[in-house]
Amino acid sequence: MNRAERVRHIKLSHVGELLCKRRVVLFLALFKAQVLKQDYLAGLYGRGLGLRI
Repeated sequence: MNRAERVRHIKLSHVGELLCKRRVVLFLALFKAQVLKQDYLAGLYGRGLGLRI
């Protein structure tokens, strides 16, 4: 493997790593939003507000 090929492979692996990190961050953000939404609805039912959602 010559020097140009190594540089290209390093750049590709770096781009792939960044994309993977973005996917993880997006997944965690969506997961957190769902958990907070469920917690909010559970709080409404627990307080006896009589909201039928």
